Amino acid sequence: MNSSIIYKRKRALIIGINKYPCHPLHYCCNDATDLHTTLQHIGFDTFLGLDCNLDEFSHQINRFFETIEHDDLVLFYFAGHSKHNGDENYLLPSNYEYNYRTDEHDYMIQYAINIKYIMKKVYDRQCRISIYLFDCCRYVRRTRLISRNEGLVPIIPQLKSLIVFSCTPGKSILEETQNNRNGCFMENLLKYILMPNKDIEEIIMNVIDNVNLQTDGLQYGTTIAGGNEQGSELHQLSLPVSIWIDNDNQAIYVADCYNCRIMEFKCGTTNGQVVAGGYGYGNRIDQLNRPSDVIIDRKNDSLIISDQENKRIVRYSRRNNINQQIVISNIDCGGLAMDNNEDLYVSNWKKNEVRRWKQGDKKGTIVAGGNGKGNHLHQLDSPTYIFVDRDYSIYVSDTCNHRVMKWLNGAKQGIVVAGGQGQGDSLTQLYRPQGVIVDHMGNVYVADSGNNRIMRWCEGDKEGSIVLGGNGWGQQTNQFSGTVNLSFDKEGNLFVVDYYNHRIQRFEMDID
Repeated sequence: MNSSIIYKRKRALIIGINKYPCHPLHYCCNDATDLHTTLQHIGFDTFLGLDCNLDEFSHQINRFFETIEHDDLVLFYFAGHSKHNGDENYLLPSNYEYNYRTDEHDYMIQYAINIKYIMKKVYDRQCRISIYLFDCCRYVRRTRLISRNEGLVPIIPQLKSLIVFSCTPGKSILEETQNNRNGCFMENLLKYILMPNKDIEEIIMNVIDNVNLQTDGLQYGTTIAGGNEQGSELHQLSLPVSIWIDNDNQAIYVADCYNCRIMEFKCGTTNGQVVAGGYGYGNRIDQLNRPSDVIIDRKNDSLIISDQENKRIVRYSRRNNINQQIVISNIDCGGLAMDNNEDLYVSNWKKNEVRRWKQGDKKGTIVAGGNGKGNHLHQLDSPTYIFVDRDYSIYVSDTCNHRVMKWLNGAKQGIVVAGGQGQGDSLTQLYRPQGVIVDHMGNVYVADSGNNRIMRWCEGDKEGSIVLGGNGWGQQTNQFSGTVNLSFDKEGNLFVVDYYNHRIQRFEMDID
């Protein structure tokens, strides 16, 4: 750091926490210890806290601020888990309970450390300059995605203060190491902080640049189908729109829309196999016309296909490519879903409704919408993909209303669970959402097609977080060109249908 700038005193409070009851981390204590040693080397008086519970964390803060004087340079560093509660950020002590309770907001206020509390204490001391380093929002590979409310929201800095996040607010960073001791952020900070004649802004910019380089690929996808330009060969796709993952047989089925076929790709293969259609546009029973969705009916060992332009739902046996039948005819079909009772759900984009068909039904039953085109809670506007949970609640991508609706079993109107704030790209908005899935904790994942990103909305939240994408339209492995659908496999890998790139991408990002 620049030694030509003289401060009355330089003081630092450094906290690192690995030992959480759930989702423990690996390098936070090393990061805190090494920063403590390095700062002492350049003249800081440091306070170090490792694996602090709430009482110990609070004691460290109070003890530290009792020593702060006017005109001190103050640095605060935290490595560990964090969460946000509305627009306020909280640092989690080692005894914070991850039980995702319904009253977690109240629990967080009582049992976590509010960042505003720390910043106010610094401000009240009228320090010459204050630096905050938040090395939070880490997750462990093959363990989980950050979950409900986790991570930080942007913080407005006070006068004469500098706030640094180890990753973009609202996102997470993989807790991975290059040197077998430190996380990426700390490894680079330790490298640059000892360089002579460097001011803090230059140091931080160097750290950010290196972290971006080192984490390149951590949320980047692997192409597992298509991606070989638009075409009709067995290793190509043409505007794919939907996938179904067959975990039992380690295969995925792709609705290859403009090739008018359903493709099966076995794990580890680049060439697929045509399992339905593939005979060009047409309305013969062995032909498809721009299929929009495909699911598996395990009971009958068959594929059920939304044959959109032929306005019909068809069934293809998985045992052979000969036995086909029309299940529902004369329907402007979009997305499909099936519940635990083997009842079939179909969205109708023209009638703005979702119907459920039980075995033997002739007309089906309206379970969402059906009240004309509109944006009221009992209406839909061009519904596309749907998801049915184990409680028989129906989640609908209400595409032209730029929202996702949840209709409880038997409800007369829906609940907005994602978007609903008009078309846009803020964290409260969606732009023509398409595919939707819901995990076991009730988190809603949305293919936000117009924004080229995958969003996650936790139950009760007013804004979502970007899980993947959001890096502009493009062909790079961290970019999408029309995110139209998505699915998880049993290992938690996230599969994304990348429409205009004619490919299926897989991301190794597990959930609990």
